[in-house]
Amino acid sequence: MSSEEKSIQLIKSGNPFVDKSWGGFYEGGTYLIIGPPHSGKTILALQFALQAREGADKSLYISTSKLNDVIINSSAINIDLQQNIDDGLCTLTKITLREESEQKFESRSNVINYFNDLRNLLTSFTPSRVVIDELSPFLSLKYSKLFYELFLDTKSYLQDRGITILYLIRKTKIPELEILNSSLQDLSTANIFLKSKTSPVNKINPGTMEIVSNMGYHQGKFSCKYFVEVGKGVEIEFHQTTKSENNFIDN
Repeated sequence: MSSEEKSIQLIKSGNPFVDKSWGGFYEGGTYLIIGPPHSGKTILALQFALQAREGADKSLYISTSKLNDVIINSSAINIDLQQNIDDGLCTLTKITLREESEQKFESRSNVINYFNDLRNLLTSFTPSRVVIDELSPFLSLKYSKLFYELFLDTKSYLQDRGITILYLIRKTKIPELEILNSSLQDLSTANIFLKSKTSPVNKINPGTMEIVSNMGYHQGKFSCKYFVEVGKGVEIEFHQTTKSENNFIDN
């Protein structure tokens, strides 16, 4: 390693299972959370973004939802997101889809513009952590090869600058999108899978969280029960295993 290269460090992810099992996320790593709606993806993303405040770092949260909805979601984990924004520790911004329905992100220029817009935001706000909530509406089936290339190029850009990114992806039953999702999972540092029998996930009806690494982590693949608790966020029942629980469904 040259003197100009920074040593790779683990940072707290805000995910209790990841932090207990792996010690956190790698600085400059690319991570995916994959799960159905109402499974806790957004809560975990907020916990990751707002963990930056402990180190006085900055986070960038990019959403396709109404920004007020994100702020309301933050109240579920007893955190005043607006105060973090006012303090300059978190920037909340929205990317608006030209067409609201899925699978409409099918022009080459739209794919290129999406990643260019992301690069411009990173340059403007210089965050240490980034959340993309959600990536699913921007996945392109028609230009999947281009999407892979730009995703990988963005990964290298972030890694070189020590920026850790977390993408949220909805679980889908569309085979073509699942193939695309699987390819992105292979390009990531590690993946977090959320599975549930019911929606929403709570203490009475917990889900299963599985964490799977592609590189860097030698502790293996683990799964545990988890639930979302108002005022606390995502909590876990820390009985980790090396195999996922296959009796859960993803809808």
